[in-house]
Amino acid sequence: MLKKIHDISVKIDVESIDYPGDPLFYSKMISSLENGDDFNLSEVSMSSHIGTHIDFPLHFYKDGKSSSDYEACDLILDSVVIEVVDRKRITESDLDNINIEEGSAVLFKTDNSISGSAKNGQYSKDYVYLDKSAAQVLVTRGVSLVGIDYNTIDGSDCVGYPVHNELLKNGILILEGICLSEINAGKYKLFAMPLKVVNLEASPVRAVLIET
Repeated sequence: MLKKIHDISVKIDVESIDYPGDPLFYSKMISSLENGDDFNLSEVSMSSHIGTHIDFPLHFYKDGKSSSDYEACDLILDSVVIEVVDRKRITESDLDNINIEEGSAVLFKTDNSISGSAKNGQYSKDYVYLDKSAAQVLVTRGVSLVGIDYNTIDGSDCVGYPVHNELLKNGILILEGICLSEINAGKYKLFAMPLKVVNLEASPVRAVLIET
């Protein structure tokens, strides 16, 4: 029997949130059947951090691993969704008594998903983010990936991107821009396949959860 599949990706352009300063999404029809051409053909320009995307260590580390250093199977992971509500930030105390398996993915469902701000297409400095204390706990737990339901995992007022640095320097991938509004806390299988483009520091993904 086929298990239920949940798409936790946001729609690029319609729902995706552009981080300040990033290139904006752009698409244009180069040829069009409507205009009498033989086929439809689009040109697309976008940031590698558009929508639902994975940050690789190269994002912050000169000699860090890039998209070229991961196989498809590396992004198929046992995962746990942890719901954290009524919080401005996720701290180490939110991980108390949570069973997290080594090598797994940890995805945080917060008020970003519940309020709809995870996919409203508008950047705001007021969002739930991961505190460095929680990142340090996840490092000690030996996780492979950490996901957050906003387009960045660090707080807007944080200096020096402490969570990005803490996770990526320890080889932990970051999945940003997911939406978990329809997802219950619990265990799933995560599929988050990056584009097969060489040497990227980040890549858009189509992320899905399969009930286990």
